[in-house]
Amino acid sequence: VRAKDVVEVNGEGYRITFDATGGPGGIGRVVVAPRGSTAPTSRDFSKFLYSVTALAEDHKEDLGRGFVAIFDSSELVFPSMLSIPQIISVVRDQPPPASLRASTRAIAVVAGDSRWNQMIVANVVDMIAAVTKLALVPVFASSQDAADEMLRYEASHTGNFATSVGASAISN
Repeated sequence: VRAKDVVEVNGEGYRITFDATGGPGGIGRVVVAPRGSTAPTSRDFSKFLYSVTALAEDHKEDLGRGFVAIFDSSELVFPSMLSIPQIISVVRDQPPPASLRASTRAIAVVAGDSRWNQMIVANVVDMIAAVTKLALVPVFASSQDAADEMLRYEASHTGNFATSVGASAISN
């Protein structure tokens, strides 16, 4: 789906929405929202990462100006704790493209209101951060609106959200 500056990619168990000017200060905003009635598998995660790579290639110029990323896990059916290492290994073996990682200005994670979900999501984010050498510290929020507010606040207080290319979010 493409409407003006918005691109939507709908996979079997996820939706990725990229708004080229929807982030703080007019930079891009990418929202990743897992969905579905079953827990994602490592194969599902591999398909998702393939879609991320395709989005990065198809919209290199827009994404290269910088963007914020929001991972909304509020509708995620959590996988078994035993399958999480397999999913993490997919991220290790198939990381997001370096160009995409370099253009990420901030990351917000929507973990919902449940303390249990927040704890699990925080631990999974920590594991993914370790295998991808994430240099940004994600902010955690209970909703997308709260995540947007936190990102706007961070942008207004750090100045790290300029639309110029070159700020690196993830070390290579």
